[in-house]
Amino acid sequence: MAIGNPLPADSGGTQGGVTFSCGITSNWNAYLGATGLTTADTLTNFDPDVDLTRSVTHDMTFNGNEGTMIQTAIEYPSTMTASTTSAVIIAFGKDANGRWEQLITAGGGTAATIATNPTTDPRSNAATRIAKAPYASSFLRGGCKTVRFATLTALDAGTGKLSAVLLAKPVA
Repeated sequence: MAIGNPLPADSGGTQGGVTFSCGITSNWNAYLGATGLTTADTLTNFDPDVDLTRSVTHDMTFNGNEGTMIQTAIEYPSTMTASTTSAVIIAFGKDANGRWEQLITAGGGTAATIATNPTTDPRSNAATRIAKAPYASSFLRGGCKTVRFATLTALDAGTGKLSAVLLAKPVA
C-alpha cells in the first residue's frame, strides 16, 4: 500500500476551514507550600518517594494530555526583599507504571533557577508578587502522570521568605 501525496500544513486558506493552534489554558497552583522553598531537600537516595515527603510538598497530577511543558514561579509577599540566593528547583516525573525520572528543561538543563526582585516582578494581587522562571527553564513533562518538585538550593531573601510558595502550571 502506497502512502498518499504529502499535503502542506493548512492555515485555513487552502483546505477551506479555520485552523486553531493547539494550546491549553491553565492556572497557577502551589506545589511547594510555605517553607518549602527556604529549606533545601535532602536527595540522599534520589528517590522522590523516600526523599520528598515533607507535608508542604504536593504532587502535580495529570489525567491525560493536559500539556507537555510545566512552567514554575515563586509567589511571595510584596514586602519581601530581593533574593540574595535564587531558588533552584528540580522536578521528577512518574509514569503510569510507577517509575520516577528526573525531568529536563526545555533548554536542556536539569533545574530551574528563580530569582525574586520586588522592584521588577509584577504583582499577582495586592499582597503578593510573582517571579517566573525563564521559559527555557520550563520542565518537559515527558509523558509522566505525576510530577513532584524539589528545592535543590534554598531561596534566601528577607522578611516574608517563609511565606513564599512554588507555583506551577502546564503551558504547552
